[in-house]
Amino acid sequence: MGLQKAQNYVHVDTPNPYEADLQTAFELLQREIDETQGWEGREEKDDVILEKKLLPGAAAGDLPITRGTCIIEGITTDAIVPLIQAPGIRRKWDPRFQDAWILRRFSSAAYQFYSLGNSPPGMGWLISPRDLSGAHQQYYEGKKDESLAGQGKEIILIQVGIKDDERASEQSGRTRMKLSLSGWRLRPQGDDVKVTYIVKVSLGGSIPKSAVATILKDLPTCAGKLRNTYYEFGYPPYIVQPSSLSAAAQSIQENEVFHFGPTKSGAHEPLPNDKHGHLYVTGKDGGDFEVRYDVKRMYNKEGGVHVTVRGEGKDGVTTVDDGTGTVSVRVGQAADGKRFEIIISPKGKKVVAPDS
Repeated sequence: MGLQKAQNYVHVDTPNPYEADLQTAFELLQREIDETQGWEGREEKDDVILEKKLLPGAAAGDLPITRGTCIIEGITTDAIVPLIQAPGIRRKWDPRFQDAWILRRFSSAAYQFYSLGNSPPGMGWLISPRDLSGAHQQYYEGKKDESLAGQGKEIILIQVGIKDDERASEQSGRTRMKLSLSGWRLRPQGDDVKVTYIVKVSLGGSIPKSAVATILKDLPTCAGKLRNTYYEFGYPPYIVQPSSLSAAAQSIQENEVFHFGPTKSGAHEPLPNDKHGHLYVTGKDGGDFEVRYDVKRMYNKEGGVHVTVRGEGKDGVTTVDDGTGTVSVRVGQAADGKRFEIIISPKGKKVVAPDS
């Protein structure tokens, strides 16, 4: 019984013991994400279409599944993924989110995680904070084939609740949520992306009906909050693997951390290491890749970024920044099997001391 602490490097551990749970959640998404029958309460708020549905066979007290759909203009599907996943920026668009970290990684697109939630805004005196033990899987063009990853591809992100008392047992002072599905479908639509967010969750514990109704109505609006966060701040740096390399030939991304300050009194409050993106990698000789960063919004004011490489394998890594949003990373023999960290920081900002 316990809770595994966050680590910078997360060893790849295969096989994935939660394949069946993730497949069940994926099948639920496939059945319901475009379905019209049974969906009701359709309304539009902040250019987001909001809907809900009580699934067939639901027991008394079961909550409906919810769905929110919107368009994000001028972005690619792969650039939206770090906006969804990076805890540092997720706090901007999800008021119920506090923190999350990876416990085990099964591939570059699948991992186990633990997440801490906040009480809903204004309800801390009434509703205890939630937590979640879960598993995550990304799909490209509807498949778990990581060689299909890339710009212009449809991406689906699936998360489901799982039980693991060794790494993420239930914690004192928090109520464990039961997540049947948290799914994002990112579908290219010309130069834009159609985003659909679909959620089926049991909040756990005792919550007044009025509060449940508020939460259910707010959940699908996260699609629009995500969009608005991108328009205001941009997206965090992220790794792009070349389609020419098989998964076995690629350097392994173990983790990513993005430092981003909170919003207070309606304004962004920078951290000392604000906008620093840390990408933790185990090198593979010839496993070159790219890091994409947002020069249009995230790093526009600073005029670009500074790239730092550190760690055991740093002497085998070379980087070239094209100044327009792409850092080419070459991984040589001296970094083969060794861990290294790539830090993307605003131009002119000194990189803080190494993480402990």
